[in-house]
Amino acid sequence: MSGQVNRLTAPVALLALGGIAVAAFLYTVAGNRILSQSSVVDAGEMILEVPEIGELDLGPEIVAETVVPVIRPVAPDILGAPIIEPGQFERVEDRDPLSPMGRATDPRDLPPQPTALHRPVVTAAGSFEAQGHKVVLGGIEVTDPQQQCGDSGKQWPCGIHARTAFRTWLRGRALSCVVTPVPVQEAVVSDCTLGTHNPAEWLVSQGWVKAAADGPYAKLGAQAEKERRGLFGPAPDSSIPSTALPQVQSGN
Repeated sequence: MSGQVNRLTAPVALLALGGIAVAAFLYTVAGNRILSQSSVVDAGEMILEVPEIGELDLGPEIVAETVVPVIRPVAPDILGAPIIEPGQFERVEDRDPLSPMGRATDPRDLPPQPTALHRPVVTAAGSFEAQGHKVVLGGIEVTDPQQQCGDSGKQWPCGIHARTAFRTWLRGRALSCVVTPVPVQEAVVSDCTLGTHNPAEWLVSQGWVKAAADGPYAKLGAQAEKERRGLFGPAPDSSIPSTALPQVQSGN
């Protein structure tokens, strides 16, 4: 009996597998036909219509409203909150602090004080710039770098020589001057020192600047003019010394 069942089961299984294969093939063919027909679109039908702005329904117009702050009482059961309209508030200026210690100090309000100015750049004999400050030495008249000196029709650029002399003497060393904590645009007249040396006094004594008529260096300026130093003297000797070796005489 079991042998007959096995002989009947094999043909049934083959028929079932064949039916499934045929159904799958027919489903694939039918799907390809549907896709091919739906993908074909007439070019005349591809027209995009854009409506006008007036035809669009944008909904109700949105109007900006002013948000009124809500004042919430802190303890309504204990304290009664007064009725205050927000429009009644008015901004006023800040009151002065009760003590000077409560106010931040503005550096621009501080008085001038001695300050070490590093890496000064000499702009003329008697003036320089350093750390944003433009400083003119007090008690002197700054020598313009374009100034010409000399007499009898023989001029020489004493202003450039005076500036070079000041640069050579200073050599980029820091000067201590009384200046404001914050640099300002205009030049500041100040009495400066380089250690124990006074640059203004040195310039006047060497004749590279003129002393102010009512300044502390008037006597030094008169002495430099009398001795014809710097601006008051002839042009410095700029000739190059000879480097030729002396001739050696041979003995007889």
